[in-house]
Amino acid sequence: MSAEVCQKCGAKLPVDEGVPGDCPSCGSPPGRRSMTRREIRRLRESHYSAEDLVNHAVHQVGVPALGLLYLGVMNAGTGLFAAILGTLDLPFALLNAPPLMHIALGVYLLASGVLTFVAGLWMQRAKLYPLCVMGCLLVISGVGLWWFLGAPIGIYGLFVLFRPRVRQGFAAGRHGFDPDAPA
Repeated sequence: MSAEVCQKCGAKLPVDEGVPGDCPSCGSPPGRRSMTRREIRRLRESHYSAEDLVNHAVHQVGVPALGLLYLGVMNAGTGLFAAILGTLDLPFALLNAPPLMHIALGVYLLASGVLTFVAGLWMQRAKLYPLCVMGCLLVISGVGLWWFLGAPIGIYGLFVLFRPRVRQGFAAGRHGFDPDAPA
């Protein structure tokens, strides 16, 4: 009579007619071990349909997406104003900076505002994950007047985007989604 070892508690399993029986110590069946919490959570998460994952992601990113939209409009407007101010070469310009500085700052704010706005639009649909992350990083590194709003909105947006189920939702929205692939 040979003995196998229980994978759960390490006790020796009795073998009757070549088939191991249940563990006498913990009662677990042979060849099976108990699942860890992480494995149970992954099993539960894997049973969501692609549509459920996308809907969850859309729901989770709603507030940061609105923040990106508003900040995109405000940064683009500020950039347009700074660029126009630089081309007019007015004597009461911001901080007495040269006109080229106003134009460069205005073009940067205009471009980052448009990219942030587009990122907010795509974030509302849970698509183009890298663009959404870039939009959050742009509002965190805000140069404009709205940095005090951009930093918390961008940090919260990154916090939400890095959640595993939100990443799965973004992945589920892509063509050729494989639900068994890691996010």
